[in-house]
Amino acid sequence: MNKIKILLIIGFCFAFSGMSGQSKIVAERYFNEFAYVKSAELYGDIVKKGDSSQVTLQRLADSYYNNADVTEAQFWYALLFDKYKVQLDSEYYYKYGLTLNALGEKELAKEMFSQYALLEKDDVRAKQVLLGLVEDENNITYNNITNLDINTSYSDFNGFVKDSSLFVFSTQPFSGKSKNIYKWNRQPFLNVYKGNIGEDTQLSELDYLKGDVNTKYHEATLVISKDGKTMFLLEIIITVKN
Repeated sequence: MNKIKILLIIGFCFAFSGMSGQSKIVAERYFNEFAYVKSAELYGDIVKKGDSSQVTLQRLADSYYNNADVTEAQFWYALLFDKYKVQLDSEYYYKYGLTLNALGEKELAKEMFSQYALLEKDDVRAKQVLLGLVEDENNITYNNITNLDINTSYSDFNGFVKDSSLFVFSTQPFSGKSKNIYKWNRQPFLNVYKGNIGEDTQLSELDYLKGDVNTKYHEATLVISKDGKTMFLLEIIITVKN
């Protein structure tokens, strides 16, 4: 192999190393800006290129966890624990436990929560979840849980009932395609919708709440005063790291 070929190979290695490092910087920036859909995509590409370092796997698993994609989160947390269990911060036992519990892996979830409780004796979260798992074993069941017709493919949650009206927070776009997209999950920002509760407890189609309530940003966690004249909303403010 002559000198020119050696120099070309060395140059290629340096270029590849620089590109890989640049990709991690970009992925980290998206992660710190809470753009978890994009950070998951980028960290996934980084892993495919051969980087399975602890930080990369943590960021990839956390990106899916933060968007409640428990199937993908479980896959990457499992790999993370397999490779770096001894080095992991205690918080990962808790997050992995929640992920496993959501997937019905109760026994392994209990192991994670028990380990977290040993590491963080003053944190009551793991004890509370463990208590809930024990209650599940005692055959506590919940009846009449059904999916409503008003549910959409977007995020719909946190219904608040006032008289015969139900107020729901949803990312479904109002009047067609929304121009404002939340980087966290690539869905529109949350707005308040209202539906009427019928005599058979069925709900009419949700309507975008008119007036000065909805803005171009998030509206969430609504309560209404007893006299029905005042509405309180949680203002969601997220500070992006520089």
